Amino acid sequence: MPATKPRPYSGLFVTSGVKQTTARSSAPVSRLGATAANSLSEVGKGRGESARPYFRKRAVMPIPPDNRNPEEIAAVALHPALQGHMHSPGIVACPNGDLLLTYFSGLASNLEYLPSVIFTIQRLRHGAQEWDWPEYFYSAQDVIEESPGMLHNNGAIWHITGGVSMHGVPFKWIESTDNGATWGQTRFPVLEGPLGAYDAQPINSHWRGADGTLYVTTDARGGSSALWASTDGGKTWRDTGGRTHGRHTTFAELADGRILGMGGKTSEYEGFMPRSLTADGGKTWEKLKTHFSPGAFNQRPSLLRLKSGRLFFACDAQPNRGASPMKERGTLVALSDDNGETWHIKTLAAAQIHDAHAHGKDTGKESGWHSAPEHHENTLGYSVATQSPDGVIHLVTSTNHPCLHFEMNEAWILEKDNQPQSPAPTAVGVSEKHVERHLNGNPRVTWSDASDSRGGLLLHGIETWHYEDGTPQYEVRYVSGLKTGTETYCYPSGKVKWTKEWQPAKGGTHPTGLTSTDRTMVWTQYWSNGNVKAQSRWRNNVAEGPAELWSPEGDLSASVAFRDGAASV
Repeated sequence: MPATKPRPYSGLFVTSGVKQTTARSSAPVSRLGATAANSLSEVGKGRGESARPYFRKRAVMPIPPDNRNPEEIAAVALHPALQGHMHSPGIVACPNGDLLLTYFSGLASNLEYLPSVIFTIQRLRHGAQEWDWPEYFYSAQDVIEESPGMLHNNGAIWHITGGVSMHGVPFKWIESTDNGATWGQTRFPVLEGPLGAYDAQPINSHWRGADGTLYVTTDARGGSSALWASTDGGKTWRDTGGRTHGRHTTFAELADGRILGMGGKTSEYEGFMPRSLTADGGKTWEKLKTHFSPGAFNQRPSLLRLKSGRLFFACDAQPNRGASPMKERGTLVALSDDNGETWHIKTLAAAQIHDAHAHGKDTGKESGWHSAPEHHENTLGYSVATQSPDGVIHLVTSTNHPCLHFEMNEAWILEKDNQPQSPAPTAVGVSEKHVERHLNGNPRVTWSDASDSRGGLLLHGIETWHYEDGTPQYEVRYVSGLKTGTETYCYPSGKVKWTKEWQPAKGGTHPTGLTSTDRTMVWTQYWSNGNVKAQSRWRNNVAEGPAELWSPEGDLSASVAFRDGAASV
């Protein structure tokens, strides 16, 4: 065994300080989106609060690691397992109102099938306006990890994954019953009945049906997708038997119990995206034509049944190879109140182009990250969608620079004006203080929140976390959901692990075009002996300026200058 003592372990930041209080909102869902009583033609005509359009856009993660190489990621002292190719996301809204987001992380698109691929995890805390930075979640030994997804199962959260070298089962999962603070051991499905051909690559639709049936979706063979079902809470699973008419099909359960599947990678029907419909639980699938363009390489649509009963759909308006049958271009979101027969379509102008273009590698050949598509339109890449308890629709992308998170409501989709951003919500109510305690009675998390200008809640005031013995773990001040001043995270010993010095926003231009403000931060990390480990500078979560590394003894070991998130030469 090594002669040196192990360094102290403080756990993941994303799984620390997780509140267990059920999500609260100062306004009913109908204030943020359309109600079930409103038809598509009625919404957006000034029907009080329910007609107020809302749309926001933010970067999912910092740069690095997003679209950056291992040397740049190491230079800012991020976890060495993080890699620049963030792909195939999964997302879920937790009972406490947080959003959990996962990607698989690899070196590049042409290196996805290596054992070095890992899963990341991020959290958007209820009432915050910025995501926690990505962390190394886990990676199974000797398995080429693929396609993480999320499922909300009656209060529990499942993290569902696959893998090229995972023979004998179509997927595996781990479960959390405390909003993602702790996770159980890996579980594998016990399969009963006949099995058809499949690939162990989950898609982006996993759900609990109206009758309690659990559904997990994976790719199948020959350009099709499979549906797996469990009627006993996940103890046993069966192949539902049929196969959809496309790979990477995205699903939603309709009000009458039928299941609709939209799309499929590299598949088409009479020149359009195929639509698959089953009325027998997945035994057989009817093939129909949609109004949308077929997808191709690096494209995966998202389908979601909303609380209002409508269907939400998001896709690209053109394949990245070949012509499109649609008049629209770029990226689309759509609503349907007739089970997908007709759609109200809106162009998502705030989306961004493929990350190969963003790197200036518009060659049509293999770049360091992806093959550049032939068109120059915006894309969702591989997308995923969910709806939070407050009624807001969340859509997340991959293969952009950076990966993006869109928030919107139904009224915004139906509005003709395609404004890129709604005003940032601000706290307008009186702050209310809250506390959650450890089993021994010591405070675990204390925080304050206030009503915001759109009818929800924002973190507003000081938030602190404590270890079980009372040692301070974390402290930050929120102003209208944004961190300000000094953010401090400590080892269990009480020594500081890192600080982030947040400066007030100033006028300026974000290098990725996300905002019109300039918000800077200095991130300083410390060894457990108190010596500085690393220091980096950031502008709107993009590395900007010098980044330095030191040894535990205090010797400077590396210094790299960054410009717009890339190491400058």
